[in-house]
Amino acid sequence: MTTWMQTGKDSDQTWYHGDYSCNTGFKSAVTVRDKEGMPRTVDRITAEGETEFVFPQVGNGDRVIVDVETLGDNRKAKSDRVTINLSGINFGYMMKIMEQLLATKTDEEKVAIAQDTSMLVDELLPLLSPSSLIVNVRSQTITTNADGIGQAEMFVEREWPGGPLFVNCHYGYSATAERTDSDKSLNLFLADILPFIVDMALLYAWGFVAVTACTVGSVATLGATCVVFLAASAAVLAAEMGYVYHRLQKDGYGSVDVNKYACRFPTPGGFNHTYTLNLVETLGNTLAPIIRDSPNLQIAGEATASNHSVQASASMSRAVSRASGPTNQIILVMLVLVGTYFLMGGEK
Repeated sequence: MTTWMQTGKDSDQTWYHGDYSCNTGFKSAVTVRDKEGMPRTVDRITAEGETEFVFPQVGNGDRVIVDVETLGDNRKAKSDRVTINLSGINFGYMMKIMEQLLATKTDEEKVAIAQDTSMLVDELLPLLSPSSLIVNVRSQTITTNADGIGQAEMFVEREWPGGPLFVNCHYGYSATAERTDSDKSLNLFLADILPFIVDMALLYAWGFVAVTACTVGSVATLGATCVVFLAASAAVLAAEMGYVYHRLQKDGYGSVDVNKYACRFPTPGGFNHTYTLNLVETLGNTLAPIIRDSPNLQIAGEATASNHSVQASASMSRAVSRASGPTNQIILVMLVLVGTYFLMGGEK
């Protein structure tokens, strides 16, 4: 029997107005299994007061299983259609544009903008194409059975962009009109999410420099601190991005009112249950050659240690690590050490 991870509507949503006798209901859960069939760890991280579900370590060939249940009157199972959307952040593109920008700066200017995220965001925003940075990976519509149960399975492919991948389970429509995100909302989404993308890009650039220092220093005193910082901070930033993506999905859908059984959907946007997968293996293979060949990114990485927004993520990551307990912390150390191998080794 499925253990549901998210149920119902958001607390700030209301039911579609009108004289209808029932409301819809929706439940979802996501499981990620590695190539050997072992389940990947999922973290529950609070972002902007909401709980975000983040799988911090996902690799090529992993199986992503999405389970859903559609209901009428919040209790009665009904067959209906659900859409599973996957969107990713193209960090390889992001880092190349950042490298090009930093190449126009003096060393002092590189340090200054790496220490002040807002300056870097302002300079990067006009240089980025939303459709190149935010990639629509896959969209799948399924119909649940007579008991309201449905499942979708996908395998993580090497071509998918490394970094955060957002899985959104959407249940909501109108018989008369339905639309998805417009170019305008995509641009607004970029403006909202770019500070977190920049922080994570700097974090990985810093991680490349710091992990190099860790490996040549004392592993007992430096190594564990470096890898836990990198993994936990990346998970926190991914959760923040997941929150922004969830908000976009909720606000981006058009007319949503009642389903085919005349039961009301929540507004705006119907049900949107979002999960964040952090694709680390693809990310390491993509970013290692870019960072290794770019002194500009390495200078920015060294300056990130005094970046206030990354410091804030580090503080949150320590709280996450304490809440997760020592077992998860050991797992993070082991997994990121493996990730470091890919990062340092590039495609090899």
